[in-house]
Amino acid sequence: MREKQPGTADMIRAVSEKFAVVLFCVVAVVATVAAPAGASIGYELDSTHPSVSLPGYFTRGFAVDQGDGDVYVAVTITNLNTFAPGVVLRYSDDLSADGKFADGGGYYNGVAPSLASGGFFASQMELRTIFGNFGTSKVERFDESGTLLGSFPITFTDSLPSIVADAAGHIYIPNVNTHSVQVYSSAGVLLQELTCSGCPGGAFGKPASIAMDAGGNLYVADIGPDRVVKLVPSGGSFAFSMLVQSGRGAGAVAVDPGSGDILVGDMPGGNDFHVVAYDSSGAQFDDFGAGGMFPDLSERGYGTLSAYQMAVNGSTHELYVGSKDNFYAFEKATIPLPSATVSAATGVGQLGATLNATANVHDHAAVECEFEYTDEADFLANEFSNALTSPCVQYPNGPSNTAVSAKVAGLSPSSKYRYRIAVASNGGSATSGDAAFETLAELPPVAKTEAAQSVTESSAKIFGKVNPKGGTVSNCHFEVGTSLSYGTNLSCTTPSTGASTEVSQSRPLTGLSRGTTYHYRLVITTNAGTAKGDDAEFATLAPPPVEPTPEQAPTPPASAPPPSAPPPVVVPPATQCGKGFRLKQVNGHARCVKVCPKGFSPQRFGGKVRCVRKKHPSRRHRRYRLAPG
Repeated sequence: MREKQPGTADMIRAVSEKFAVVLFCVVAVVATVAAPAGASIGYELDSTHPSVSLPGYFTRGFAVDQGDGDVYVAVTITNLNTFAPGVVLRYSDDLSADGKFADGGGYYNGVAPSLASGGFFASQMELRTIFGNFGTSKVERFDESGTLLGSFPITFTDSLPSIVADAAGHIYIPNVNTHSVQVYSSAGVLLQELTCSGCPGGAFGKPASIAMDAGGNLYVADIGPDRVVKLVPSGGSFAFSMLVQSGRGAGAVAVDPGSGDILVGDMPGGNDFHVVAYDSSGAQFDDFGAGGMFPDLSERGYGTLSAYQMAVNGSTHELYVGSKDNFYAFEKATIPLPSATVSAATGVGQLGATLNATANVHDHAAVECEFEYTDEADFLANEFSNALTSPCVQYPNGPSNTAVSAKVAGLSPSSKYRYRIAVASNGGSATSGDAAFETLAELPPVAKTEAAQSVTESSAKIFGKVNPKGGTVSNCHFEVGTSLSYGTNLSCTTPSTGASTEVSQSRPLTGLSRGTTYHYRLVITTNAGTAKGDDAEFATLAPPPVEPTPEQAPTPPASAPPPSAPPPVVVPPATQCGKGFRLKQVNGHARCVKVCPKGFSPQRFGGKVRCVRKKHPSRRHRRYRLAPG
């Protein structure tokens, strides 16, 4: 077992549970540090040890032993490709490795120091996947050296929640399946289920993360209604006290036992994890880590349930946040001021333009971003005192320059304007220098109608081009009909503000009549007037001619079979019947037969047909007599 100097937690363990809350409150007061006058204090990556690399590890639960500053990390998976079981890691307050426990012993999701008896608790959940079920839902109790002392089963939940333990050794586990925070004794007895039944907005939906401050108050991230609530001890249970956050994608929560600051891990839309910091009254004082610092896990389909978990050291105010392949350490520090620079305006037209700039909020989210603009005469007289404002389309975030823009309208043609950008974060504000642009002269638009294509019996596709000449387009359509009166308007794609070149337009037509002539033209309207293209026409294809159907013989009654046709008579050419032969039908065929005198019949002799006297019974054995010829 490691030798340690007595710390605050050791003192707490030495006194009765009755005075535990009081002692925690004293620690909170002593540990509070004041920010330098005029400075904005937030969180920056620790300048000495900003992160710890854990290649292939999926870190989940975090906890800090408030007595000695040790950091505990529950690792769910040690290889995301093979789903290898996790481990519990321990680091000293300088983030040097100080222990590796239960390596491969399960899929750990939560860890909490045991204030009552020393050591720590580690929870793991059964992972139910399409490849099968892995691990077991249970809590394990370890002594300070990492020796397993025992375990007890807990209710399954479809999440990997953080856990906390109070001075009495009770373990608090959020459960999205039971819609409650389940409270177990150190022996594994389910003592109660906190449902937040008195909370505004209803009871818990999917509580997924939990934290406890020095006063024994609970903070729960409930991803179902998307909120973070504070619960205070009341009559042996807990009662609602404060709504810390709502509607921002909360998936994780931690609390600084020293200052009472509340840290919420947000994943708006199920991705882009970042941390929002509130003081103990619920006032926001920082928002950091957005823009890609934390790897996106939304492709795994877990959404906010995959939010990285956190823990805070109440003495140093160091914040530890999980990630993929590593975890980060943040320290309390002055938030850097944002910076901003204007860029050239684009899409400048007769009445509008797009204003551009770059801004850098240095990994702290912007709380304000807007452009100020005014005409040249007002600028020369008052600078930006009377300027109009337009918010940035998208606020900057991340550690580097971010392109921002805003579209402005309602300007005057042929006029010069000045503009600048103002950006603010929790660290302060920054205003850029100014830039200028001049709007285009007021010119009427142009419309051209082009030939139709792909014409069939019932469909066609019509084409054209428009040029707004930089004007603001209020209408763009094709007029279509069977006469020059048209009658039907079909909208086309509206060109962007400031467009001063030809923009191609097309529209498919269906349900047309066969063999019909159609007229069409393209029309565009801007602030400078309406332009109509020339009339064009096309004719749908006519239907193919219908061939007459031959008359058919009446069908005989079904009871009587149809009469069979006589076999055809094959007539050979007349030249095949020579002298002494004539045509005769034999078995349906015309044949040339020998013409013989009476009493003679044709017989073949030596390849020739001769007339032979017919036999007589009394003359059976006589020779045949051939007729002449």
